[in-house]
Amino acid sequence: MRHLLLRLSAVLLLVLGADPVLAQSHVAPAPVSNADLLSQASDDARAAFGVGADGWIHHLASGFACQSGGHGIGLTKIGLGGLPGQTGANAAFCEYSDTDGPVARLTFSRDAAGSDVLTRDFCRGLTAGLRLSVTVGRIPGNAAQLGPTRHETLPSLPIGGQSAPLWRCAHVQGPAGATAIIFDAAAVRAPNGWTLIAIHTPKGPPCCRGYQGIMDGSFFLLPLVLIDWAADVPDSAFPHDPNDPFAWDRLTAKRENYPR
Repeated sequence: MRHLLLRLSAVLLLVLGADPVLAQSHVAPAPVSNADLLSQASDDARAAFGVGADGWIHHLASGFACQSGGHGIGLTKIGLGGLPGQTGANAAFCEYSDTDGPVARLTFSRDAAGSDVLTRDFCRGLTAGLRLSVTVGRIPGNAAQLGPTRHETLPSLPIGGQSAPLWRCAHVQGPAGATAIIFDAAAVRAPNGWTLIAIHTPKGPPCCRGYQGIMDGSFFLLPLVLIDWAADVPDSAFPHDPNDPFAWDRLTAKRENYPR
């Protein structure tokens, strides 16, 4: 997926209306070694994670990977526990940061068969539960809680050899054309019963024009990037039709991309 994102970054810049000035994408922190990640974790967390043959940290029970990072973020912490309101058993997480601090997280939990992957109450509770700012550094304007829903452009992903529905929800703020992300989340449930949730919680842009500058296109698609890293999704599963350059834009956290 990485080369697809690079190829389509220019298209996303045009679609999202970025101007060629100061960029506001993530800036990667100093890398943290696997040995340091494991040594800084609790004893129980160390037992839940290990280093795979590929050299990446893996959550052992689910089989999902926590790659070291890219696109301006780096893996800085592993631990036990889920997101606020997450009800699955045996939850664990991998946390990603930029130079300003934590900005994204992968969580893994074992959920009851047939239970919802994302629920309205869970999505609605994330902003308060994670203590995300909806005012300081954000754009004035009405906020919108979006989803949970599946997108027509990318309704499912191949996970563990089977097609798994892809669910999305988000909280955005600001007027049309200058929308800022408070959080953007995506989730799938693997055939083995483990739910993978990826959430992006970027720092708000300076008031009051939204994101400006030449930005890494993955900034607006980071939950999908994280799921790709965790589950090694084939490139062919993602939009790549040169005749439909707006397919990637339809996957970003904007009001018009969520059904009313």
